Amino acid sequence: MKINSQTEEDQQIKRRHFLISKLWILGAYEVVRFLNDLDKQRGLLVNDLTKSELRDVLTTFTKVRVPLAKFQKAGNNKKLYESIADSFIDQNNGVGWKVYSLGKNDLRKEIFLRKDLGDRLLKLLKNIKKDLTKN
Repeated sequence: MKINSQTEEDQQIKRRHFLISKLWILGAYEVVRFLNDLDKQRGLLVNDLTKSELRDVLTTFTKVRVPLAKFQKAGNNKKLYESIADSFIDQNNGVGWKVYSLGKNDLRKEIFLRKDLGDRLLKLLKNIKKDLTKN
């Protein structure tokens, strides 16, 4: 059986890209979670709009991160998270995840692109910086 080295090389590049993207989402989630915890414990001195954005970004990142990492929400050691994430590559937008979750009567699918998640994170960090420099 011949293995086409170009095809094997392409598969390795794709797998590496998926792995780096997964590590990116895990790390970015931790940054957002840390900022949220810091705000809860000490207050970040940011305006209410930025606080709302922080919580929204955390919710979005959680939807992707939890099924990629451990299948359990924080603080819940018994109940499994009811979603799974499947990596894919969009030709125009790069790596993303299809997150499937069970609704009451159906299977729901949400699509998250790493590019969009990164843009939201950068916007959040810029808004936090702007709010902190005002104070």
